[in-house]
Amino acid sequence: MLSCRVFNTARYDPLDLDICLDKVAMRAEIIAIGDELTCGYRLDTNSRWISEQLSGLGVSVAFHTTMGDELRDVINGLETAASRAEMIVCTGGLGPTADDLTRQAVATMANVELEFDSNTLEHIQQIFGKLGRTMPEQNNLQAYFPAGSHVIPNSEGTAPGFDLLLPVPGKRSVRIWALPGVPYEMKEMWTQTVAGDIAQYSGNKLVICHHVLHCFGAGESQVESMLPDLMTRDRIPRVGITASKATISLRVTASAANRQQCLEQMGPTLQIIRDCLGDLVFGENGQQLQEVVIELLRQRSLSVAIIDFGFGGSVAPLLNQVDDLGESLVGSSQMPMHRVSQWLDQEMSDSYLEKSAHRIRDEFGANWGVAIGPVENHDPDLENGRGVFDVVIADSESTDRYPLNFGGHSELRWDRSQKQVLNQIRLRLLSNRE
Repeated sequence: MLSCRVFNTARYDPLDLDICLDKVAMRAEIIAIGDELTCGYRLDTNSRWISEQLSGLGVSVAFHTTMGDELRDVINGLETAASRAEMIVCTGGLGPTADDLTRQAVATMANVELEFDSNTLEHIQQIFGKLGRTMPEQNNLQAYFPAGSHVIPNSEGTAPGFDLLLPVPGKRSVRIWALPGVPYEMKEMWTQTVAGDIAQYSGNKLVICHHVLHCFGAGESQVESMLPDLMTRDRIPRVGITASKATISLRVTASAANRQQCLEQMGPTLQIIRDCLGDLVFGENGQQLQEVVIELLRQRSLSVAIIDFGFGGSVAPLLNQVDDLGESLVGSSQMPMHRVSQWLDQEMSDSYLEKSAHRIRDEFGANWGVAIGPVENHDPDLENGRGVFDVVIADSESTDRYPLNFGGHSELRWDRSQKQVLNQIRLRLLSNRE
């Protein structure tokens, strides 16, 4: 039986909420168009950004689709999207070249002609004029739009977008927004025009709120097993779990008539998670372990120095990213194993890490010394993920040694090992031993 405490509303801080969104009523599909995406030459960052914006407008994003610059593929993709979503947002394919096919694909799907817009052509000509250039004839193509659509102005470039309301038999209408693939142009057009149009079109009245708790020190299945059936899909509020680089994240999602009701709905679930997982929860809403460690050091007015033997000197830079003034991490050093005896001025022994932690602490005048290195008589092979490492944390009163699990998949071992060191420092700080 789980021994989780009952939620105490006095302990829940409404400011913990990371995002407050509007209603989930319509479903959207985001389509990214371009050979450069399907061949892997460029990463589709537009779809992720648009998803975040649509969520902020209360629209549930159901699908992401990526396709190359083939007219039939784009038409098929649009038809599929129209059959399963009420909103479609496309990026890419609005340039002046032969492989820019979004205009033609939408017109074909909607069974309408492309119509010329003289105001758009004048705008494009003005852009070229400001650059002291003559507009190539092929840019005329960018002044054509599917009949019945509305032009979305592009103040940053020559590729205006458009939106079109398309009746679909057997369901309510589908509205399509087509935007250029250049991120800064797309984002400006979204802010100036599209966001307002979608907000008005969706007619949302509810709000949806998200809050994410981050955990380290247990696997995804173990974390889920520690929680009392929070992951069922029909549960309100909904809880989702994801794993990324050895960090487990729990996302709580609630929808209600207003923000306060969302807070009240999410609060008990967030508290259950915190109570059941305890110190496995290290942060929330995008916080990194190194940020939490530096914040705890600052709160306790403590400083730390790190000595690294054969571990790649990888932990101190993570803390430096947050503590750029060196107020909490006051010093660090990386040293090969063959220099340990000389640095300590004594023979190598099993306690070299303990002695090194105190030495680095004294050398930099830190409250804590941290030493990372291989267990004696174990020669590490970092490239192949073999090695037995320990981390030692020493202060003025005590010295503690912790095993470090270095190994596993090559894509994860460094992230997990670095986080293990940071997490041991965090747990030591939480124990309030100094």
